Amino acid sequence: MSELYTRSLFHYETDADGVCHFSNYLRIAEEAFYHAFRQKFPDLDFAVIESQAQYLHPLRFGSIFQVVIEKKEQRRSNFELLFTIQENEIPSARIKLRFVSIEPKQWEVIALPEKLKQELQNYEPHPNFTYS
Repeated sequence: MSELYTRSLFHYETDADGVCHFSNYLRIAEEAFYHAFRQKFPDLDFAVIESQAQYLHPLRFGSIFQVVIEKKEQRRSNFELLFTIQENEIPSARIKLRFVSIEPKQWEVIALPEKLKQELQNYEPHPNFTYS
């Protein structure tokens, strides 16, 4: 199983030159994560505890791009995902985010639930995605 999230870049996400502002790549990665995980795990909350970004090629206003989600690491109470934001199979950015699962009422970090662990075990790169 893999996740592929597609949309276009909005004007408000760009700078004066119409290029995606670097901070929005992080937003896009988190948006793709919630698109993939919120529907499957509505009773869990997640928090980002670490991030890393590599900017490769700019997205511009109106660009239609995809976000490919791949699991990099899984621990007892956190996991790391790699988000490759690409346009026409050309990577624009690679974002690593480490998440913890949060118990929503107490807002405390909890061990990853078994259902989430099983979901993460199945994460592979999208079959139509090629690394450059």
